[in-house]
Amino acid sequence: MRIQILTMFFLSIIFFSACEKDEYDPALSSEGKISSIENEAHEIIARYAYKDGRLVKSWNINAAFHPDEKEEFEYKYNSKGLLIEQKGYQPGIIYMSSLTGALGKDLEIAYKYDDFDRLEKVETKTDYGDKYDDLNRTHYQECEYPDEKTVRITSYSADPLANSINGCLEYFFDDNENIEKIESYYYVDQEKRLSYIEEYSYDSKLAPFNISPGPKSKNNMTKKEVTAYNYDEAGNRSVAYTSTYNYEYTYNSLGFPTSKTETYPNETVIVEYYNY
Repeated sequence: MRIQILTMFFLSIIFFSACEKDEYDPALSSEGKISSIENEAHEIIARYAYKDGRLVKSWNINAAFHPDEKEEFEYKYNSKGLLIEQKGYQPGIIYMSSLTGALGKDLEIAYKYDDFDRLEKVETKTDYGDKYDDLNRTHYQECEYPDEKTVRITSYSADPLANSINGCLEYFFDDNENIEKIESYYYVDQEKRLSYIEEYSYDSKLAPFNISPGPKSKNNMTKKEVTAYNYDEAGNRSVAYTSTYNYEYTYNSLGFPTSKTETYPNETVIVEYYNY
């Protein structure tokens, strides 16, 4: 299993050009470290700033964010080069109906590791400002490693009144160091219920650098199939829906993707370009 530091969700994030030249070394392209991401119109939607080979600042814009807002983060590491802190601002999502989802917030995320340098615990503090102080809370994720090909991440909130459901994600790896399946569970009283399953297929090329210290795949995803489940009043489970997403790539001479074309179940197509 490959639990090394890469960039989760490809972190659609952009930096101020003033630090771009000072903090990004083109030689890092050999490690698959993305310097910027462009949309289909070749407009920059994300940038990454590195120092001594480590991602130190990032920002991204997204159509789902409120107008004129962007997500911005700074990163800190321990003496082993492991990410220990991520701080910044996360915009609200325009289509979210809940206040916690629709409002922008400051985030402070702390990462802790076990004796094998594996991610052990994630503590996320949210700050919505004085006006919405009652929404502030701390969310925890705890990681377990039942065997060499399985990671279990349990989530819970320190505030029992928070609008969240305690649950867990179980990641299953194949022999090629890729996540072949994720199972998501939530709890009703003490009953563990399956919420959805995601299953993946991959190419044979290396995925870009990903800063996330949690589970990730070595190669690039080419297909994702999501199956969601419902339960009736008696607790009987049934399939709610199944959706399939497809991904195509172009690659540079080092084998890292330079573009990704994502096709949604409704045939919507999203194209991104990656610069190293």
